[in-house]
This record gives sequence, C-alpha cells and structure tokens, in this order.
Amino acid sequence: MAGGLAFTAAYTYSKALNYGDGIESLLVSFDRRRNYGPADWDRTHNFALSHLWQIPFGAGANRWNTGPVGRFLANWQVNGILRWTSGVPVTVFGDPSLCASPGNACLADVVATGSAGFTGTPTLGGGLSQFPEQFKVEIRGEAYNLTNTPQFGLPITNVSSPNFGQSITTGPSYNPRALQLALRLLF
Repeated sequence: MAGGLAFTAAYTYSKALNYGDGIESLLVSFDRRRNYGPADWDRTHNFALSHLWQIPFGAGANRWNTGPVGRFLANWQVNGILRWTSGVPVTVFGDPSLCASPGNACLADVVATGSAGFTGTPTLGGGLSQFPEQFKVEIRGEAYNLTNTPQFGLPITNVSSPNFGQSITTGPSYNPRALQLALRLLF
C-alpha cells in the first residue's frame, strides 16, 4: 500500500479439454476423437483486478481530522473488484430433419469461439465512528454490477435457426445492478 492506495491483479491462461460433457459425449459415439475438445466449463482467459483506497480524511489523516467531523470521516475506504473472463465454448448443431436422423443431434462442421463476459463488483467500504467507550457504528454501502453490464447467455447453436449465432438471453449467473446500505452497531 502506498499513499492509502493498493492494487492486486491476477491473470490466468488455461485450457480444459475432455471427451465431451453431457449430450456432446453421446453425439459421435462411433468416432470418439470427434468428441475431444474444449470442456463446457473451459474459460481460457481469466483476469481479476482489485483495489483499496483509504480516504485521506478524518482522524489519522491530514485533512478534517479533529472533532466530530474527524471522527465521522475516519477510516472510510473504497474497495472494488473487476473480473473479466472469456466465454465458454459452444457446440454448433444442425437440424436433424435435414440429416435424415430425427431424434438425434447433427453436428455442424464449424469451429467458433465464445463471447467475452464482464462483471464488476465495486464496493464502497465502511467507516467507523467512536461513541462513548465500547460502542462503534459501521456504515457500509455496496454496489454490485455498478455499470449494469449484461452478461449474455450462449448463442443459438443450431445452424438451421434464423437466430443462429445470436445471443438472445442473459446468462444464468447475470444479476442486474444492486445497491445496498448496512448499519452495524458494535458493542
């Protein structure tokens, strides 16, 4: 930490391969090599950045550090976490009726990449104010997905669909912007 500011960053490059997850493992049972590829849960690029900023006001700082104002402004901090990951792989299918195999899945002979996802979880950290002797109050405000960035679901993978390649839903873990405020009495 320098000057009340600290950063942490982490990047991971990975590759997860297997012989198929779920229905894909049954698609080409006569040729197992065609089922080999990126796992459904593979995320090649993973980046996380976090920060902490100790606000330079209040007791122990150079500004507004005395009296009730100094006690109220003491120990406030702003924290945040940014997480960016690449998308998961998808399997492209064709219309089974065109392959003369109703009830079965037909793999399309295409290789495509997934889409990128973005999540931000900035947090406004709490400050402590001293009360007589053994009482403290912690005020905490939190914002999740502050930019309200959508996380789209997987695209339509049936090449026969008029919406092929389009992502028309949000992902299962998408949460819209959420704000919360908490007050905690410590005694």
